[in-house]
Amino acid sequence: MKAWASGHGKAAINAVMIDCLFTGQCHPSKPASLADNFREWHEKFLRQNTTLSRLDSIHCKTTTVIKPYCKKPAYLAELGVDMVWLNPFYPRPQHDNGYDISDYTAVNPLFGSMDDFEEMIQVGKEYGIEFMLDMVLNHCSTEHEWFQKALAGDNYYQDFFFLRDEPTDWLSKFGGSAWAPFGDTGKYYLHLYDVTQADLNWHNPRVREELFKVVHFWLDKGVKGFRFDVINVIGKDEILENCPENDG
Repeated sequence: MKAWASGHGKAAINAVMIDCLFTGQCHPSKPASLADNFREWHEKFLRQNTTLSRLDSIHCKTTTVIKPYCKKPAYLAELGVDMVWLNPFYPRPQHDNGYDISDYTAVNPLFGSMDDFEEMIQVGKEYGIEFMLDMVLNHCSTEHEWFQKALAGDNYYQDFFFLRDEPTDWLSKFGGSAWAPFGDTGKYYLHLYDVTQADLNWHNPRVREELFKVVHFWLDKGVKGFRFDVINVIGKDEILENCPENDG
């Protein structure tokens, strides 16, 4: 598996980091091997899909929105495209253009079905075209079952998130406080982005295990790479404190 992080300037470093995180294959004595893998992937002719429903690209049998990918594989191959980068197509309430994922291992019915996705992958292979996914592992939608179970009082899932009795002075990237009331519990949950995007607690090994399962789910479907959105903010101190100079 290979990976890109948001921001190509740090992509080589993050590619190495993600290889270590998700494969367990960290080779400090062989940095050239990972670097070569990254360069090979970076040189691929990538076509990013910024709006899934508008791209008229690879010749599937049905007519859902994912199907435009299945119309012109020969044309894409002729252009030299060998990798298509898909923006989030997972179920979501759409508060952040798909980056508020409520189910990591499903296809939003707006775009089609899992059968459609699997056919798209197969058709792409026939023309030497692979697919990479946009994935968000820093946070999930507050509509995700993990957050809903936490909200219902399940202590197991409450530890999936950052819950505090008193919020810090942290600011959200979307404006205002980075903390919001956690139901009527008197606690607050952390959201570095939209209030409907609860940050996941990567200190919890069960969280990491669940997210590893997500990545391997898509790898088993034939996906060849990932662009991990805001992967740089998954690391947080266990004790969260106020910022001396708060710039958000």
